Amino acid sequence: MAKNLGEILLEQGIIGRDALDRALQIQSRRLGDILIEEHLADPVAIAQALKFQALTKTGRRSTRLMVDVATLDEILVRLETIEDQVAADARRAVPFLSSLVSLRQAIEMMLLEPVETLFARARLIALQAGGEAGKKLELVCEGGGMVVDRALIDELSDMILHLVRNSVDHGLEDGTVRTHSVR
Repeated sequence: MAKNLGEILLEQGIIGRDALDRALQIQSRRLGDILIEEHLADPVAIAQALKFQALTKTGRRSTRLMVDVATLDEILVRLETIEDQVAADARRAVPFLSSLVSLRQAIEMMLLEPVETLFARARLIALQAGGEAGKKLELVCEGGGMVVDRALIDELSDMILHLVRNSVDHGLEDGTVRTHSVR
């Protein structure tokens, strides 16, 4: 709830209790006018207290703000300067960003390896195993131009080479034959 002007002036030490009591006795007029006429309070202090009272009555501050136009112009100039600096920084960053993208792509390419490297090893193993077994054979692989992550080739290499050796040693068998021989 909003405070009365007398309470505000008393709390702020602008008037004493005696002055407030005396003014309240003459209450037919507004308290601020009485205090000014009786030279019991400074008119500027009364005006400030009335503004404070108005703020507490509405429960919020005024939505209007008094600002010098020159101050607003100065703020606008500073904002434009900052805007120009940010735009210039962004323009300078574009080549760096492009370089970063190129560098990332180059590193990614370094991590790739053509599948043909695995196929070449498999063909060599097939020829060696065939020669040892006295078998004439040719291993045909397709898709060697495809590139994959080098780690994937490392993971698959031992398994594929094992399959090639087994195929040379034991031949390719029908599924029913493998089931019958428990393989």
